Amino acid sequence: MASELKLNVSIDSVKKSILLFSSSVIFALSFISPDSIGLLTFFYLTPIFYLGLKHSLSFKYGFFWGICFYSIHFYYLFILIHEKGQGEFKQFAAVFIIFYFSFFSGCWFYFSNKFSKNKGIYYKAIIWCLLTFLFIFINYNFIFWIFGSNSGYVLTHPLLPLINWNLLNFLPIIGIWLLTLILIIFSMLLTLLLINKKMTLFLFSLICFFPFFACIFIYKEKIIDKIDSNEIGFIDNSDNSNNPYDIANNIKSKILQLVKQKPNIKIILLPESAFPFALNEFEEIINWWFYELKDKKIHILLGSHRKEKGKTFNTSYHLFDSRIINYYDKTNLIFFSEYLPDSWKIIGLSKLFLNNSKEFCPGKERNTIFEIGNLKIQPCICSDLFLQKKLFKEFDFILFFMNINWFSINYIKRLLYLFIKFKELELNKLIIYVDNTTQR
Repeated sequence: MASELKLNVSIDSVKKSILLFSSSVIFALSFISPDSIGLLTFFYLTPIFYLGLKHSLSFKYGFFWGICFYSIHFYYLFILIHEKGQGEFKQFAAVFIIFYFSFFSGCWFYFSNKFSKNKGIYYKAIIWCLLTFLFIFINYNFIFWIFGSNSGYVLTHPLLPLINWNLLNFLPIIGIWLLTLILIIFSMLLTLLLINKKMTLFLFSLICFFPFFACIFIYKEKIIDKIDSNEIGFIDNSDNSNNPYDIANNIKSKILQLVKQKPNIKIILLPESAFPFALNEFEEIINWWFYELKDKKIHILLGSHRKEKGKTFNTSYHLFDSRIINYYDKTNLIFFSEYLPDSWKIIGLSKLFLNNSKEFCPGKERNTIFEIGNLKIQPCICSDLFLQKKLFKEFDFILFFMNINWFSINYIKRLLYLFIKFKELELNKLIIYVDNTTQR
C-alpha cells in the first residue's frame, strides 16, 4: 500500500514537471521567435493555472519552472559573459542570476498555493491571478535591487512578444499594467474553461481578448517626427583604433562626406561610445571637427566618455559651434560589466568579475534636455532605457544611444529592438535610436 502511494506521488510529480516544463518552453519560445510564435504568450500560464487549481504547487515546482525558463531565456548571457566578462569565475554571474530569478518564481508558486489552499476553485483563480500579476510587476520593476539597482528586468514581460502583431494599440490608453492583468485573466478563464466547460467562461474569455483583438481594426496614428529627414543624418563609427586622433580623423571624414550628401543637414548623430575617450579632454578635436562647418549651423550629438575629478562617465554630448553645449551622463549602468555593486565589493570579487579594471561611474539624476531650436530631446544611453531611467515629461522625443555591436547574438538584439518599440508605444513618444547598424 505504501509503495503504491509512493508510486502515485512519483507519477503525479512527473506529470507536474512535464506540464511546467512545457509552460516554460512555450514562454521562452515566444521571446526567441516573437514574429512567428509570439502569440504563445497568451497560453504559457494555462498549464501553471491548471495545476494550481487542480493540484498543489510548492516552492520547488516554481523553482523548477524558473530554472527551465531562465536557462533558455538567458542563454545569451552565458555567451555575452564569455565574450565580454572578466575574471576566472565570470560564468558564476550568469548561473547566479538564473538561480536568483528562479527563487522568485518559486516564491510565486509557494504563496499562490499557500493562500489558495483548501479554497474553492474561483477563490483559487483570483489568488493565482493576483500573485501572478505581482510576480510580473516585481520582475519588471524591482528584481535587480540585490545588485544595487532600483530597477527590474524588462525583457520577460509577457506583452513584449505581441508588439509586432498589432495587438497592443490600446497600450497608451489603458496602460501597461491593466493590459497585463487582462492577459492574466484571459489565461485563467481559458484554464477554467478547460476544467468546467461553461459557456459563460467562454464569453468572458472573448471579452478579455477584445482589447487585443480590436487593435487589429484600429488604425494607430503614427507619432509625427518633427525633424525633416533631410535635416538629420547618421554616422556609423566602427573604428577599433586605440588612437583617439585616428578615430577623430575617421569621424571628421564621415562628417564631411555626410554634409556633401545632405547640404541642408542640421543634426548629425553618432552612437554610444563613437569616440571612446573622454571628449571633454580633447577640446582641439572638437574645434577640428567644426573647422569646416562654421557656416553650416550643424549640431553633433554623439556618445563618448567624460572625466571629472578622477571619475569616468559614459556620456552623450551636444556639440555646436566648436563647443560642448550640454552633456548627459549615463545614470543606469550594467552591473558586472560597467561596474560592480558596492555590496559585492568584498575581498576578491572585484578581481573575479572585473579584474580590478576601471569602472564607469553613474551620472546624477538630472533633467538633461538637448535643445535644438524648438526641439526638446531627452537623451538615453543603452541600459538607461532598459533599466527604467526616470524620464522627464517635457520633451519631444527620446534620442537613444546604443552600441548594438556589443552584443554578438541576434536573439538579444531582437529583444532590445522589441522593447524599444514597446516603450515607444507605452510612452506614445517617438524614440530615435542610434546604434552601429541601425538608425530610425
